[in-house]
Amino acid sequence: MTRLRHAYHVAALLAERDSETVVQAWFQGMNPRLDDVPPAKLLRQGQVEDTTQAVPAAARAFATAG
Repeated sequence: MTRLRHAYHVAALLAERDSETVVQAWFQGMNPRLDDVPPAKLLRQGQVEDTTQAVPAAARAFATAG
């Protein structure tokens, strides 16, 4: 449940600034702030403690910088 909650919050954060297509691409694309691992994969397979901080931080950086 924690993973899903974090994914929802990240999606909502990104959706405030970008389209649904961009949000979907962000989750599926390689992310340099996450060691080139797609955020969706990290949320699915990573350690919960690591992902609950890293993925939202990467999303905030993307939302800020674009």
